[in-house]
Formats: sequence, structure tokens, C-alpha cells
Amino acid sequence: MLYFAYGSNMDPAQFVRRCPSACFVTVAQLPNHQLAFTRLARDRGCGTCDGIPAPGKNIWGVVFAISKADLQRLDESEGYRPGRPLADNAYVRKQRQVCRPGDPGKRLRVWLYFANRQPHPPLPNAAYKQQLVEGARLWGLPPAYREELARIQTA
Repeated sequence: MLYFAYGSNMDPAQFVRRCPSACFVTVAQLPNHQLAFTRLARDRGCGTCDGIPAPGKNIWGVVFAISKADLQRLDESEGYRPGRPLADNAYVRKQRQVCRPGDPGKRLRVWLYFANRQPHPPLPNAAYKQQLVEGARLWGLPPAYREELARIQTA
């Protein structure tokens, strides 16, 4: 199965702990969405990533092939339990199509997580922001997107 990482799961060290079967496929963009911080992560004590609809905007990230067992582990780490009422989940896993750079016509169907948004979530902290910026650099995401991540305000 294909998974699209656009937040802290772009950090290779974190992701390999969560999904040991992960194999890099490509970098890609999720069209018509923008990065936002709509939820408090209790374990981090700061706001965490979400993708919210935004016509004309794109979220860049990394596509990995992962096993079904790893997808289940990822569900746990993202606070998602299939079958539980959606409002009781921190994040909800959905399928979307992402585009490879330079080939917008060829789309990949991937799993990804969207937050159950909370009112007035905090900003991300500096460590979380650095995890995003460094992940984007390591995977070679476009310079303009890396600059956008570098401008994220922190608490």
C-alpha cells in the first residue's frame, strides 16, 4: 500500500520506527490543500500538521510503500482506530491522489491522515518545525516549499 507523509513522518528516523517495511517511492504533491496546524499533539505539547482544502495550493511530501501491518501501526501512532466513531479519532485515514513532480497527469492513490480539527490549537514548537524542515530538505522537496516551511511561526 502507498502512504503519503507530509508532516513529521517525513523524518526518516521516526518513520522507520513506525513503519519498518517502508520503501521510498517518490516525492509528490497533494493538490488543492495547504499545510495547517489544527490539533494539539499531547505527546509533543504543540500544534501538529494537518492538510486543509485550499484551491490552488499544494502540500509536498513523500510517498512510501508500506505493509498492511505497518499501516495498522501507523493508525495507532496517528490516533486512528477504524470502526471507532470518527470524532473519537485524533486523525482520520483517507485515500487521496497525489501527483509526481513534472508528471501531474499520472497520479498515485495513497493513504494519508487528516486531523480532527480542534478549536484554537497551539502553534508548533521549534523542534517540531525543525523536524518538518529537515525532512523536506532530506527528501529534496522543492526549494520554494522548503522556504515556506522555514517561515512557519512557532510557539
